[in-house]
Amino acid sequence: GKIQQSQKQKKLIREFEQKILALEQSLTVMVQEFEKEREMLRKTHQNELAVSKAQITTLTRQFELQRRETTHIKKLARHLLDQRTELEQFFIEALAQVKREITSNRMQYRQDAEKVYHHQMME
Repeated sequence: GKIQQSQKQKKLIREFEQKILALEQSLTVMVQEFEKEREMLRKTHQNELAVSKAQITTLTRQFELQRRETTHIKKLARHLLDQRTELEQFFIEALAQVKREITSNRMQYRQDAEKVYHHQMME
Protein backbone atom coordinates (compact mmCIF):
# COMPACT_ATOMS: atom_id res chain seq x y z
CA GLY A 1 0.00 0.00 0.00
CA LYS A 2 2.30 2.67 1.27
CA ILE A 3 5.12 1.90 -1.10
CA GLN A 4 2.73 1.82 -4.01
CA GLN A 5 1.11 5.04 -2.90
CA SER A 6 4.55 6.61 -2.41
CA GLN A 7 5.57 5.50 -5.92
CA LYS A 8 2.33 6.91 -7.36
CA GLN A 9 2.97 10.20 -5.61
CA LYS A 10 6.57 10.28 -6.89
CA LYS A 11 5.31 9.48 -10.40
CA LEU A 12 2.67 12.25 -10.12
CA ILE A 13 5.30 14.67 -8.81
CA ARG A 14 7.59 13.81 -11.75
CA GLU A 15 4.71 14.27 -14.20
CA PHE A 16 3.82 17.62 -12.61
CA GLU A 17 7.47 18.68 -12.67
CA GLN A 18 7.65 17.75 -16.37
CA LYS A 19 4.42 19.65 -17.07
CA ILE A 20 5.77 22.65 -15.14
CA LEU A 21 9.04 22.45 -17.09
CA ALA A 22 7.15 22.19 -20.41
CA LEU A 23 4.92 25.13 -19.44
CA GLU A 24 7.96 27.20 -18.40
CA GLN A 25 9.64 26.41 -21.73
CA SER A 26 6.46 27.33 -23.64
CA LEU A 27 6.22 30.55 -21.64
CA THR A 28 9.88 31.37 -22.38
CA VAL A 29 9.30 30.77 -26.11
CA MET A 30 6.15 32.91 -26.03
CA VAL A 31 7.95 35.73 -24.20
CA GLN A 32 10.83 35.55 -26.72
CA GLU A 33 8.38 35.65 -29.65
CA PHE A 34 6.53 38.55 -28.04
CA GLU A 35 9.82 40.44 -27.58
CA LYS A 36 10.80 39.75 -31.23
CA GLU A 37 7.37 40.95 -32.42
CA ARG A 38 7.58 44.04 -30.22
CA GLU A 39 11.08 44.88 -31.49
CA MET A 40 9.96 44.33 -35.09
CA LEU A 41 6.97 46.64 -34.58
CA ARG A 42 9.20 49.22 -32.90
CA LYS A 43 11.59 49.17 -35.87
CA THR A 44 8.70 49.33 -38.34
CA HIS A 45 7.18 52.32 -36.54
CA GLN A 46 10.58 53.96 -36.26
CA ASN A 47 11.09 53.56 -40.03
CA GLU A 48 7.59 54.84 -40.79
CA LEU A 49 8.24 57.82 -38.53
CA ALA A 50 11.52 58.57 -40.29
CA VAL A 51 9.81 58.34 -43.70
CA SER A 52 7.00 60.62 -42.49
CA LYS A 53 9.49 63.16 -41.16
CA ALA A 54 11.37 63.12 -44.47
CA GLN A 55 8.11 63.62 -46.36
CA ILE A 56 7.16 66.51 -44.08
CA THR A 57 10.56 68.11 -44.67
CA THR A 58 10.25 67.67 -48.44
CA LEU A 59 6.69 69.01 -48.51
CA THR A 60 7.68 71.96 -46.34
CA ARG A 61 10.51 72.81 -48.75
CA GLN A 62 8.19 72.45 -51.75
CA PHE A 63 5.60 74.64 -50.08
CA GLU A 64 8.21 77.31 -49.31
CA LEU A 65 9.47 77.24 -52.92
CA GLN A 66 5.93 77.53 -54.24
CA ARG A 67 5.20 80.38 -51.84
CA ARG A 68 8.32 82.24 -53.02
CA GLU A 69 7.46 81.57 -56.66
CA THR A 70 3.90 82.81 -56.13
CA THR A 71 5.18 85.97 -54.45
CA HIS A 72 7.60 86.52 -57.35
CA ILE A 73 4.84 85.97 -59.93
CA LYS A 74 2.59 88.43 -58.09
CA LYS A 75 5.37 91.04 -58.16
CA LEU A 76 5.94 90.44 -61.87
CA ALA A 77 2.21 90.69 -62.57
CA ARG A 78 2.02 93.96 -60.62
CA HIS A 79 5.04 95.29 -62.53
CA LEU A 80 3.51 94.29 -65.89
CA LEU A 81 0.20 95.87 -64.92
CA ASP A 82 1.99 99.08 -63.92
CA GLN A 83 3.91 99.08 -67.21
CA ARG A 84 0.69 98.49 -69.15
CA THR A 85 -0.98 101.32 -67.28
CA GLU A 86 1.98 103.61 -68.08
CA LEU A 87 1.86 102.55 -71.74
CA GLU A 88 -1.91 103.11 -71.90
CA GLN A 89 -1.43 106.56 -70.34
CA PHE A 90 1.29 107.35 -72.89
CA PHE A 91 -1.00 106.36 -75.79
CA ILE A 92 -3.93 108.32 -74.34
CA GLU A 93 -1.72 111.41 -74.03
CA ALA A 94 -0.25 110.85 -77.52
CA LEU A 95 -3.74 110.45 -78.98
CA ALA A 96 -4.87 113.68 -77.28
CA GLN A 97 -1.78 115.46 -78.67
CA VAL A 98 -2.53 114.19 -82.20
CA LYS A 99 -6.16 115.37 -81.87
CA ARG A 100 -4.96 118.82 -80.73
CA GLU A 101 -2.53 118.98 -83.65
CA ILE A 102 -5.26 117.93 -86.14
CA THR A 103 -7.60 120.59 -84.72
CA SER A 104 -4.84 123.19 -84.83
CA ASN A 105 -3.90 122.21 -88.42
CA ARG A 106 -7.56 122.43 -89.50
CA MET A 107 -7.91 125.88 -87.94
CA GLN A 108 -4.66 127.00 -89.59
CA TYR A 109 -5.81 125.58 -92.94
CA ARG A 110 -9.15 127.37 -92.60
CA GLN A 111 -7.42 130.63 -91.70
CA ASP A 112 -5.00 130.25 -94.61
CA ALA A 113 -7.87 129.42 -96.97
CA GLU A 114 -9.81 132.48 -95.79
CA LYS A 115 -6.72 134.70 -96.29
CA VAL A 116 -6.27 133.35 -99.83
CA TYR A 117 -9.98 133.85 -100.53
CA HIS A 118 -9.96 137.43 -99.20
CA HIS A 119 -6.75 138.14 -101.05
CA GLN A 120 -8.27 136.87 -104.30
CA MET A 121 -11.43 138.90 -103.66
CA MET A 122 -9.37 142.02 -103.15
CA GLU A 123 -7.67 141.66 -106.51
